[in-house]
Amino acid sequence: MKKTQALLFVLFLLVLIVVLVAGLFFIVKQETKRQKRQQYSLAAFYLAHAGLEKAKIDTLSNYWMDGTYYFPGPNSTDWSDSLDQNLADSYDYQYKYILENPSGGSDDQREITAEGRIAKGTNVLASKKIEVTLEGIRDDLPNNPPPNPDGDGVDDDQTGSVVSESWRQK
Repeated sequence: MKKTQALLFVLFLLVLIVVLVAGLFFIVKQETKRQKRQQYSLAAFYLAHAGLEKAKIDTLSNYWMDGTYYFPGPNSTDWSDSLDQNLADSYDYQYKYILENPSGGSDDQREITAEGRIAKGTNVLASKKIEVTLEGIRDDLPNNPPPNPDGDGVDDDQTGSVVSESWRQK
């Protein structure tokens, strides 16, 4: 009788240990997946921010353009080439943006929607979007010191360039 009780007790302990180990394995697996999703999400945010900065550069170069400008194209399937330097993992790190001169808006305002994503094939692992409005864009040309002054520093015919960081971001 005591041998049977000892055997049952040992079996009960083994079952309990197996259940605890299986539960711990499940928790670790779920936490690993969560951390990987968080990593992809953060990288997608940084890619969207890269798109935002690229749109700001385009604003500096082409601030007078009217309408809507899409990079790299107007279709929802158009994304930048992958920024991944390690092609062995076959992930696509991409961004795109829309730069708008809003109708009824002033010449010193642009709206930017930038999106970053990480994909593997057709499976999108993470995607983040940033929307900002740039206001107060100036196209002043700096006054050059003598002997080459260029006038009042105002680019009235819009042939020059925007003053970097002259805007406010909302």
